[in-house]
Amino acid sequence: MSIYLYRQFLDSTPRQADAFQDDSVFRLLGRAIMRNVRRRRMIRQLQELDDHILADIGISRGDIPRVVDGLDARELRMTPVARPVAAQAGAVSNPA
Repeated sequence: MSIYLYRQFLDSTPRQADAFQDDSVFRLLGRAIMRNVRRRRMIRQLQELDDHILADIGISRGDIPRVVDGLDARELRMTPVARPVAAQAGAVSNPA
């Protein structure tokens, strides 16, 4: 009798495969790859910013990877609006 009840319990509970029915392995893999690409892009963009701008944001250069790891998917899609340091330096050295 206990085997019957156990089997009936297994048949009545949702399985993990059913829970991930909408998300295939390829979709999950694609999301992970895109998150990693966006993460690396955000780190690169923040590292290109001036130290003063980073201080205004409230992070130091060494904290950039830790801060980016704490961002969610929506925040990773954002881009900083400040120009990179190289573009700012070129604009200052060649006044028109």
